[in-house]
Amino acid sequence: MGQQICRVCGTENPEGEIECKICHWPISADSPDDREQKILKWAQNTWESHSKIQQELEHLKRQNTNYSNFSSSALENSLQSLVDHQLSQISLLQDQNNYLRQLSSEVTYIKEQFPSSYSAFKQAQNQESVSSEEGLYSQVSEEDNTNILESEISQLNDTPEAMRIVENYNQLIDFPDRLEVSETDNSKSERRTGNKSSAIFERSKSKRGQYWVTNHTYLVPKRNQKINEFNYETVSIFFECLNYDKRSTDNFMLIKPAKVTCLNTDEKWQFEERGIIEFL
Repeated sequence: MGQQICRVCGTENPEGEIECKICHWPISADSPDDREQKILKWAQNTWESHSKIQQELEHLKRQNTNYSNFSSSALENSLQSLVDHQLSQISLLQDQNNYLRQLSSEVTYIKEQFPSSYSAFKQAQNQESVSSEEGLYSQVSEEDNTNILESEISQLNDTPEAMRIVENYNQLIDFPDRLEVSETDNSKSERRTGNKSSAIFERSKSKRGQYWVTNHTYLVPKRNQKINEFNYETVSIFFECLNYDKRSTDNFMLIKPAKVTCLNTDEKWQFEERGIIEFL
């Protein structure tokens, strides 16, 4: 079978085809009128194909524009989100900084009011001025320091009897009603096993007690009692030990006596409230 060559695109078409299978150009030996109709149809098909391609091209252009706008918008949103996050972090840091400043101010105030400032008062006796950060007055005289110290101790002791015990203890004045006591063995055992019940003291018959009970209400360390690394942990349960130093085992003063409650007999007492001693 012969082949028909298309005069437009050069494609070989089987004999008998009336138009090119590729470009649809009329290739049969029809009459001129028939051929004119075929050419017209080919032109219409070509125009329709061209129009579709043009529409697809416009559609792609619009898609590309929308994508570009979307990409730009997404990028702006991402950057704005990052900026907002950084601003929130800065605001948080500022709030934390303000809180730390307030906390530092409160700690400074507490230090100025707390009895641990006694040592600072004593040191001020030999100084012409004292740092304002410690909250002390400049050029404090020895008499002024003594008055301040007594005032602070007085505020810590809620009864005249407690104040009298502090004064007599520190001035080495004897206590006629004092009783020498020690913590009971059972109380020590309970405490070592983690039992949080209050400690119990009893009169020491061997005169080896570590503490005195006076007025059946107040507990103080036995005078000349040595507080060292072996018994400090126990003593610190009953007394807050300010400025403790291993080298000053018996050089301390009483700031506030501890409190005890007399039990059914006059032979035992229950620990109630922690006292305060300060090492010099």
